[in-house]
Amino acid sequence: MRVKMSEVPLSLRRRAANHLESIRGTDMAAGHDQMRLGDRACPVYRPDMDGVAYWEIEVKGMKETKARGHAGKSSGLGFMMLSTGAHDVPIPHWSLDTEPPSYALEAKGNGKNIAKVHKLDSLAYAAEDMKGNYASHIGQFPPKIETAPGMQGAAPLGEFRAEPEHRTDDDKTPPKLMAVKNDRSTHGIKASGWKDWHEAQKAFPETFKPHLQKLAEHARGHWDTEELIDTFGEGIHEGQTMTVALLQPGSATLSGEGAKFVQMTMLDRQAAAVTLEAKASGAKNELSFMLEIKYVDGSSETLNYFIVPRGTPSNKRDVAPHLVPQLAGGK
Repeated sequence: MRVKMSEVPLSLRRRAANHLESIRGTDMAAGHDQMRLGDRACPVYRPDMDGVAYWEIEVKGMKETKARGHAGKSSGLGFMMLSTGAHDVPIPHWSLDTEPPSYALEAKGNGKNIAKVHKLDSLAYAAEDMKGNYASHIGQFPPKIETAPGMQGAAPLGEFRAEPEHRTDDDKTPPKLMAVKNDRSTHGIKASGWKDWHEAQKAFPETFKPHLQKLAEHARGHWDTEELIDTFGEGIHEGQTMTVALLQPGSATLSGEGAKFVQMTMLDRQAAAVTLEAKASGAKNELSFMLEIKYVDGSSETLNYFIVPRGTPSNKRDVAPHLVPQLAGGK
């Protein structure tokens, strides 16, 4: 089920390493100063898609992780779940405090040999054995949605909200909240359990099609940012420093017109990395440069960056410290 980390596409490993570096030293990673990419990864599937939909990347060096959904001992690992495409956000699920879903599924499988893991919802996963039969699941298994006979099209979405019992202008004595439910039964819809894993797997694409489409629409903006960075590189303002994680031990060199204005330092820590400090260049325009990394296993990668002159505005990515490059013309 699991494979060596080297079998995961390089772009996904880079995304995972960048994410760890972006949260290192923050409250989100408190107590996990030694965190780094693990040695193994697990392909994760989705019933509506052909091929691998996600990669579960192990994170090691955790201070402590909890067992997920079982009473046994934790695997001691953290994880990141990375999408292979725009069907979901780039990193839809990760934790440094709770073990990877695949390990939890194994622990709950009562000794069954887990062959394949499926992601069903934000926090729901199911596993099947070597014969394709249900083995275990964690999280709330999505229910079977049934519509009334003759009902056409997608089922209308219900809602559940809280409203004040009465209106008031006095914030010191707020009214009690009452639950207001748009009952699905009025639309001829009901939720029930599946007959078995095979029925759930087969019906998943059509049953949850509207929800999956909405998820892809939500993810589009995140992927636009990823594409900008892939095309133009990442910007570093003069006077600022960026830490770039290495995927494994190796050496790094700089090249390009802006390289002479960048101070590179190799960090002395378990999670291999370099820092890039952008010096004053005196230039009015952005200067590009490349970070070329050669790893001990013979693989390599080239990362693109550019120096942003002092005083030039720049938008931030969703997770600091990575920056969104400015397009020509300020668009």
